[in-house]
Amino acid sequence: MLSFRKAGTASSASSAMSLVGTQYEAVIPGASITSQGIEYFITAQDAGGNAGRWPAAGFYSVPVRIDGEGLSRSIAQPSGSEQTAYRL
Repeated sequence: MLSFRKAGTASSASSAMSLVGTQYEAVIPGASITSQGIEYFITAQDAGGNAGRWPAAGFYSVPVRIDGEGLSRSIAQPSGSEQTAYRL
C-alpha cells in the first residue's frame, strides 16, 4: 500500500500497489502533487502476516521543480496589512 500526502499537510490518502512484471506500482493523482512537493511511505504484508513500513517512521519527501517562469498570476496580488494579503 502506498500512502501519500501533499507536502506540509496532515492527512494522507492511500493507493493499492499492483505487481507489474517484477515491480510494484501505484498511481498518485496529479492533484496531490503541488509546488511544495509530495511525501509518501509504503506498507507491505506477506502471506505469513509479516508486515513492514518504509520508512519506519515519518514520510519520504520528494521535492518538485518548476521550470520556465515558475508560478505566476496574470493579475496583481492585493496589498494590505492582513497576513493573507502579502506580496512575494
